Amino acid sequence: TTTTTYTLTETITATGCQNTSTVVVTVNPLPVADVGSNQVICTGTSTSIGAPTVAGNTYSWSPVTGLSSTTVSDPIANPTVTTTYTLTETITATGCQNTNTVVVTVNPLPAAAVGSNRIICRGASTVIGAIAIAGNTYSWSPITGLSSATASDPTANPTITTTYTLIETITATGCQNTNTVVVTVNPLPAAIVGSDQVICNGVSTTLGAASVAGNTYNWSPATG
Repeated sequence: TTTTTYTLTETITATGCQNTSTVVVTVNPLPVADVGSNQVICTGTSTSIGAPTVAGNTYSWSPVTGLSSTTVSDPIANPTVTTTYTLTETITATGCQNTNTVVVTVNPLPAAAVGSNRIICRGASTVIGAIAIAGNTYSWSPITGLSSATASDPTANPTITTTYTLIETITATGCQNTNTVVVTVNPLPAAIVGSDQVICNGVSTTLGAASVAGNTYNWSPATG
């Protein structure tokens, strides 16, 4: 395991004559092949693995999937699934090499389900989002017109068309995802009836206003 000098003594049995020689076995050290500690990331994020380069050494990583480089000592890893990376480090001067592995665990993102875009009339409301997932937290913005900013499925009652953004976080891993939903608010018709009228019995008067194309009208009661 260390550089050692071995000595051989050879003897001719018939005469008793002997001779001695030595041989040296030099032991060169292995490189460290430092891969760093195992890493945990969320889908879509990245992390650095490995360690600073040692001058005169070469590096080879496998598999190549998700790595910024397979020949640097400390590449950026961005795998889409949990991956075990293997590093082979070689000391060029001696040819000695060593191998180590590091695991990059990839945790999934939450769905951040917001549902489909909604269309309401001014003054009406609608439910956005989806059913809560146990262990996840929810944050909506803006809070204007929402029954809750932390529920998974709040009731939205904006007065103008609003784009709501949901950030859903998996508490156990810290992984989060974002989605948006648009609640379009259509204006109400004017329903113009005109001013109150005073007439004598048997006389008539006009109520309402000129028609707006595309609108329908319904008066009640129908009497008179």
